[in-house]
Amino acid sequence: QTQKQLPAPVLCTATSPSDPIVFAAGCDSRAHMWNLQRPDAKLSVVAQHQAPIKALKVVQGNLIATGSWDKTVSFWDGKSSKPGAQIDLGRKVFSIDVKGPMLVVGTAERQVKVYDTRRLGGLISPLWECVPLKFQLRSVRCMPDTKGFLATSISGRVRVEYVNDNSSKSFAFRCHRHGDDVYSVNNATFHPNGCFATCGSDGAIYFWDKESKQRLKAFPRHQNSISTAEFNPQGTLLAYAVSYDYSMGAAKANNLPNDIYVMKVNPQDISPQRRSGF
Repeated sequence: QTQKQLPAPVLCTATSPSDPIVFAAGCDSRAHMWNLQRPDAKLSVVAQHQAPIKALKVVQGNLIATGSWDKTVSFWDGKSSKPGAQIDLGRKVFSIDVKGPMLVVGTAERQVKVYDTRRLGGLISPLWECVPLKFQLRSVRCMPDTKGFLATSISGRVRVEYVNDNSSKSFAFRCHRHGDDVYSVNNATFHPNGCFATCGSDGAIYFWDKESKQRLKAFPRHQNSISTAEFNPQGTLLAYAVSYDYSMGAAKANNLPNDIYVMKVNPQDISPQRRSGF
């Protein structure tokens, strides 16, 4: 076990799929690279923005994409101090995701834009853009087949958005609600089989099948918010962070723990179903 202290609060992290490398970025407006083969070595700065970096994803190898409150998404190869490409969104970036050639960006004012990472030279225009939900976005996530994306919001709602010729299949549904209480859906993550999990400010994790429009599994709630969750590449494990997200104000933050859990995924809990639901 080892750790590093960054100079400012961390807002996002990512790992290389091919090398023992961790990337971290946040309120110091820089992205740092940590080579775990040399855990005692100094962190390398691989990206620099003009405002905090809210989102970070590995595109391939050590090529990363960063989304910032300076209203840009930039691409960095770790060798140059300048980005290889940059997209000006005109709004603060809240969340990004990359899958193959698909880049999805969620911004302030509830905007989501989709780009082709193979076409980042010159004037960059989105392939698709929309306002999928009525309230502030929390996260976006590419579908494994890149036919669309998920968008989650503070209003206890998820949007399943298909793009281009599949757009008529799009729909939204309510979740992470208990009686009259509505909680933020902080993140969504896809299982390799196409089903997905959501986590929220209610301390709950749910498994869903978008094809049958059905909830597959509801887990016991934690007493604290779940800020993020992620399946491993094989879909056998789900890691999630229990950490207060200030959705109930600063007064609730006292003495709440910050914990990371890893649970085994029962294949029966996340197997696609045939009957329709929601």
